[in-house]
Amino acid sequence: MSKEFEDYYNGIVEMVKSKLPNPKYADNLSRKNYFRIKTGFYEDESPTEVVNDVLFSVNETIMRKNINESLIVESSITDGPTREVVKDITGIIKTGVKGTYYLPEEFDKEKMSYDFNKLPLFSVIFVLNYDSKIDGDYILDGETFDANDDTIFLQLIINPSKYPQSLYDIIGDLNETFRHELEHILQDAGRRPDEEIYMGGEQPQDMNYYLQSHEIPAEIRGFRRLVKLRKEKPEDVIRKWFIRNKSVHELSDDDINILVDKLTKKYEEFYGKR
Repeated sequence: MSKEFEDYYNGIVEMVKSKLPNPKYADNLSRKNYFRIKTGFYEDESPTEVVNDVLFSVNETIMRKNINESLIVESSITDGPTREVVKDITGIIKTGVKGTYYLPEEFDKEKMSYDFNKLPLFSVIFVLNYDSKIDGDYILDGETFDANDDTIFLQLIINPSKYPQSLYDIIGDLNETFRHELEHILQDAGRRPDEEIYMGGEQPQDMNYYLQSHEIPAEIRGFRRLVKLRKEKPEDVIRKWFIRNKSVHELSDDDINILVDKLTKKYEEFYGKR
């Protein structure tokens, strides 16, 4: 490990030890959550938030006895930007006016890119349409253009007969999809030196699309955002997401079961088991 990461890791361990009565248990707990700590390092997350996540994997009774309930959970570097962009898009959806929107220029003609602390500059193209013939309440899809452009493309097609009842799920999936695509921008910008960067080429059109090495980290971090938002178990969040979006790659129930199992395990590798 690099000297910088070693210092970060050791700092996390010391903070965990300060919250638990048994130093050896704290060491073991930190090792178990190695990938969660590594993720926090590469995302420039606050050590306090990482420590809180590590401690969540402790038995609830032990937590009540040993964790200071006044701990402040600080937002990660990406939570605030995700919240702001989704808020902008939600405002557009509520107008009911279909069309193509260029963000943040739509709200500020002088502003061509979102500029958030510790994130690359990026813009968003959001396309809103309505179609009563689609299968389901809505279809949401996203992609990231090449690294030289740093543009996230999001397309939402709403079944008007299912709206506004579907707005709750739409907002949740916007959080997941935007955070997913933001991860690809971070990959392309070189902020993820431990992960393979997608270099283009033909991609699978079946469930294997979701198991590509460059897609898994983006999916996991997108689901992480949705887990925080919904306060549900990761497995439940992942399953519900695939059920809502099964038509994108024509997934069968068996496909979904396989993906939920594999991605839940990957999620637990990143963030620990809860």
